[in-house]
Amino acid sequence: MAALARVGHPFVLLYFSCDADLACGYTVCAPFQKIVQMGRAKGAKGTDGKKGAKGAKGVKAPMVYMIYSDGPTACKIARARDIRRYIEDGVRRVFGVQITVREHKLIYWDSGTHYFTPLEGFETREAHIAALQGIAGPKAPKAPKAPKAPKAPKAPKAPNVIYVVGEAVSAHQGWCEGALESVEAMLAALTERKRRFHRGRGLVVRCGAGA
Repeated sequence: MAALARVGHPFVLLYFSCDADLACGYTVCAPFQKIVQMGRAKGAKGTDGKKGAKGAKGVKAPMVYMIYSDGPTACKIARARDIRRYIEDGVRRVFGVQITVREHKLIYWDSGTHYFTPLEGFETREAHIAALQGIAGPKAPKAPKAPKAPKAPKAPKAPNVIYVVGEAVSAHQGWCEGALESVEAMLAALTERKRRFHRGRGLVVRCGAGA
C-alpha cells in the first residue's frame, strides 16, 4: 500500500464583538463552519462608555465570539472585502438577528489544519479511518516470513487488538471533536467486545447507571 500523504488546509480564526447575545455556546453552521460564544469582554467599555463587565445599570459590555473555519470557507472569509459586513450578513442568515460588529480580528494560516489521503485499497475515507481504528476494513497484506532467529526470552503477551485514537484517524481530522469522536468509537468497540466475551461465557453484562 502507498504511504500516508499529509495534506495541509487553510485555516482562519476570526474574533468579533457585538452587543447581541446570540446564545450559541457552540454552533456548526454556514457560512462560518464553527462559531463559539466566548462571553462578555472583561474591561471593555459598555454602551454607556464605562469600563467593566457592566457599565450603567442594565448596560452590559459587548459579547465576544470566535469563528474558526478551514478549507474553502477559510479562503472565502480571508478574501472578503469587508469582514465586518461578512460577519453581520452571516449572523443575520444563521440566527435571524441584525447585529453591529464593534471590533473584529482575523488570523489566517495557509496550512493550519491537516488531513490524510486514503490508502490504496479503501474505497472511502471512512473505511480507511475505520481500519486504522481497528473497527473494520480490508486487512493489510501479510508480510513475508523472516528467517528464523535464535530463541529469545519470552516477552509479556501483547494484546491482539490495538485501538488507535486521535483527530488524525477521525472523520473530522484537525478538529478537537474528531479526537473526541475517535475515543467514543474506541469505547463503543471495547464495550461491544466485552459483551461478546461474556455472552460467550453465558454471562449477562449490563451497562449504564448502577451497573
